[in-house]
Amino acid sequence: MAAIAAGAGCLVLSACGSSSGAASAASSASSASSASTADPLAGLSAAKIGAEATANAVAAATLTINGTITQSGQTQTIDDLGIKRGVGCAGTIGVGSKGSFKLILIGSTVYINPDKQFWTANAGSDASAVIALINGRYLKTTTSDKNMTGIGDLCEVHKLLTSAHTTDTKEEAVTTLGGIRVLPLKVSDGSTDYVTDTSSPQFVEATSPKGSANGSGKITIAVNTPVTVAAPPASQVIDGSQVGF
Repeated sequence: MAAIAAGAGCLVLSACGSSSGAASAASSASSASSASTADPLAGLSAAKIGAEATANAVAAATLTINGTITQSGQTQTIDDLGIKRGVGCAGTIGVGSKGSFKLILIGSTVYINPDKQFWTANAGSDASAVIALINGRYLKTTTSDKNMTGIGDLCEVHKLLTSAHTTDTKEEAVTTLGGIRVLPLKVSDGSTDYVTDTSSPQFVEATSPKGSANGSGKITIAVNTPVTVAAPPASQVIDGSQVGF
């Protein structure tokens, strides 16, 4: 799961025209505490557990991702990015001092609603005119637009989960995280994946400490949670071609 942060971070930066940077999910899981009951995953290798958790995430009807990622001094946030398999995704993406934007992706159609801070940081001398024209509405464009390079992959769980789990190792004994029994798996990039200690493991969290080669932060993931992905009302939409999308 660590690659969710890296993949999402790169895609987000690519979509908003900023410099790209890979980032693993991160900060330490300080709430984890030891658990003494039997481990149903004890007989499986870390690689097998990671592969099963990945397959379960890809097959899930819905996922919800939250987190904060810091890479090369730039912090990005993922706020309730809900992914609905076969439909699309919706959530809010923050790019630090450069603002944030709401995103709705349905098939190949993109609805993006940047805040004023985003336009001020990215539209230069045209910022005021763009803000006045858009007036809080969503821009409608497609994943083929040059400004949206890679954004479609945010809804593709199998593309976000790109870690090579053959290099996973069981880092510690079974612990609890937010009241959930989890097994920590150490990933080759230095991050740690936490999967449910169940016969069908599910990703719960990925963390990576400050100073890690691929960045730091923390990503949480909830499987099969309620997710709504719907186009905004027509009155709240403007054709992106009016501002170069």
